[in-house]
Amino acid sequence: MLFDKHAITYYSLAMNLMDVLSSAQESQQKVYLAGPCSAESYDQLRSCAQFLQGKAQALRVGVWKPRSRPGEFEGYGEKALEWIYQLKMEFPNLPVLIEIATPAHLEKAMDYGIDGFWVGARTTSNPFMMDELASSLAGVQKLVLVKNPIAADLGLWLGAVERLEKKLSARYVAAIHRGFCVWGQSQYRNHPFWELALEFRKQRPEGLFYCDPSHMAGRRNLVFELACCAGQLDYDGMMVEVHPRPQIALSDSKQQLSFTDYELLMQSLTGQQKIKNSQEELSHLRALIDQCDSQLIANLRSRFHLIESIAQLKKKTGIQWFQADRYQQMMAKRCKEADSCLSEDFLTEIFNLIHSQSVKWQALAVSNHQQGQDKKPANTHWVDRESH
Repeated sequence: MLFDKHAITYYSLAMNLMDVLSSAQESQQKVYLAGPCSAESYDQLRSCAQFLQGKAQALRVGVWKPRSRPGEFEGYGEKALEWIYQLKMEFPNLPVLIEIATPAHLEKAMDYGIDGFWVGARTTSNPFMMDELASSLAGVQKLVLVKNPIAADLGLWLGAVERLEKKLSARYVAAIHRGFCVWGQSQYRNHPFWELALEFRKQRPEGLFYCDPSHMAGRRNLVFELACCAGQLDYDGMMVEVHPRPQIALSDSKQQLSFTDYELLMQSLTGQQKIKNSQEELSHLRALIDQCDSQLIANLRSRFHLIESIAQLKKKTGIQWFQADRYQQMMAKRCKEADSCLSEDFLTEIFNLIHSQSVKWQALAVSNHQQGQDKKPANTHWVDRESH
C-alpha cells in the first residue's frame, strides 16, 4: 500500500485516549496497554491490533528505540509511523501509544495522529531532556505516561512528572512503574522495589498509575509472577509487551509474550480481580452488618432505660411487676411479624430470652430501690429487656 503523507490530514485519526481510559476507570476496569516492543512491519502491527481488539484499551508500539550501545536495532522511526497511520485507518477504535524522547519525536508523532505517548526510563533520568520535552508538550491534550527512572530515585521520578505538569494539565500526565536497575545479579531485569512505587502512589494518589511487568521481568516466565503481584496492589492497569512470534522479535525477544501467553495472563488477572472485587463487596456487606448490630445494641440500650422507668413506676404505684397477660399479648404481637426471614420459632426464642432477662432486671431494680440503692445491677452483660 502506497503512503502519501501530503494527501491526508493526520489529526483526523487521533482519538481521545483519555476518554477511553476514563471510561474504564469509571467502570472500575483495569486498563491494559499491550503490543510489541518495536514496530517491525505493517503485517506484524496488523496481527497485534487484530488480536488485541477487546483485549486491551490501547496498542503500545516502539517506534524509536533508545539502545544502550550503537549498532543495535533502534526502530524504524518515521516508516513505523506510516505503518501505524495505515493501521489506525483499519482499526480506528484502537488507540496507539508510542515512546518519545525528544521534541522532534513529538513533532513527527503529532503529524501522524498518534493518540498518546510514554517517556522512557532513560529520558526520565535526565532533567534537561525532561525540561525540553515538557516545553514541546505545552498545550498538547494527549496522555503522557512517565516511566520511572533507571535508578531507584523517587525524587527524580516525581520531578519528571512535575516538569510535565507545569506545561500540561495534570489530567494528561500518568506514571508507569517498570522497575529499577540494580548492580549485580538479580532474577529480574529491573528490580520492582514495590515499596518505592507505593510511596510514589502515596504522594500522587489522584494520578493514573500503571505497572509494566514486562520490563521488570526481562523473561517471559517471570511476567506472570510480577503481573499477579501488581494485581494485588493499587495500580490502574498494566503495560505488557506482546508479539505474534516473540522468538524472532528484533528487540526484547526474551520478555515479550505470545498471544497465547497474553490470553492466559488476562484469564489469571481477571480471576484475581473477581476475587478482589468479591472481597471488597464482602467487606462492604460486613460493614453494613456491623452498623445493624450497633443499631441493635443501641435499641436494646434504649429498652433498658424504659425498663428502669417502668420498674420505678410499678414500685411507686404498687403495680405487680410480673403480668402474664402482657407477656402473652406481647408474644402474640411479635409473632405476627414473622416471615420467611424471621420465623415464628426464631422470634419466640428471641423474645422469650428478652422477657426472661426483663423480669430479672425489674426484680433486681425494685429490690435495689427497696434497699435504697439507686443503681443498676452489677451484671453488665444483661441487656435491657422489658415486656410489660
